[in-house]
Amino acid sequence: MMYLNQRKVDMKKLVLLDLDRTLIDDEYHLNVPLEHLKKSLKEAESRSLTIGISSDSSAETISAYEKLCGLSGPIVAEKGAYLTRGPDIGNGVLTIKQTSIFPVVRKKFVKKLLIDPRVLVIHGDVNEISRLFPNLPCNNCSSSKAVLVNNSRRASLSFYVYRKIANLWRTDRAILSMVCDEARRILRDESRILADNTHIDLNAKCGICIIHHNQTNKSLALPTLRRWYPTHQIFAIGDSLTDYYKNDSVIHCAVGNANEQFKRQCQIVASRNYTAGVIELMRKISCFS
Repeated sequence: MMYLNQRKVDMKKLVLLDLDRTLIDDEYHLNVPLEHLKKSLKEAESRSLTIGISSDSSAETISAYEKLCGLSGPIVAEKGAYLTRGPDIGNGVLTIKQTSIFPVVRKKFVKKLLIDPRVLVIHGDVNEISRLFPNLPCNNCSSSKAVLVNNSRRASLSFYVYRKIANLWRTDRAILSMVCDEARRILRDESRILADNTHIDLNAKCGICIIHHNQTNKSLALPTLRRWYPTHQIFAIGDSLTDYYKNDSVIHCAVGNANEQFKRQCQIVASRNYTAGVIELMRKISCFS
């Protein structure tokens, strides 16, 4: 009997870490030293755990965190719409084929924005600059609006919008909605079917708009993950119901700062928050049978 229990403990396990408010906190920081995290993850991998990251973010953003943490597991990006088997993101899998049109829409959206001299357009890896942008002075800028377009998404479209007020860039709900409407018009011109099946996340406080397929959710990743890891038990670590995989075969785990609704759906709950909670859960998952 002890031998059988030991076999259960040593069973191969695939662990999917959420990024925002799970591996990192609200300020995009780890709450333990990086070297301590890397050591803990390496120890977990030595106990038959394969560790990847699952997030709403782009594969490029997730890949950067995997490399930072020394991980080589799968990436579930853009709410399950794009998957790769590791940090090399060149040959990924789209889980909804219709979303392949989004890069074309993004190019036409940027081209349209560049025609308007009143708009400052920044096109690239804009996540970091978006956090700094509201504090940047714009004394010598002739533009009245700024649009920061994320060029790393493959199955969705996202951008930040700011309005120049006095000498600073500020978010503005009306301007954000107006730019979002323009993006939707371009999307509809390219694919009416996709346009009729999109969901739009608007966060006026942060000034961000994300347009993605309305069927997008992390559960879409499961068929591909099971094909890649047929002998692995799957664990998902997160902080909210957006991290729920809607499948009884997935064992859900919550960090300490997770909302209570998500915790009630989880089999394993950490007492610690954010990164420290992830480390705690890794130890518990290693012993889970």
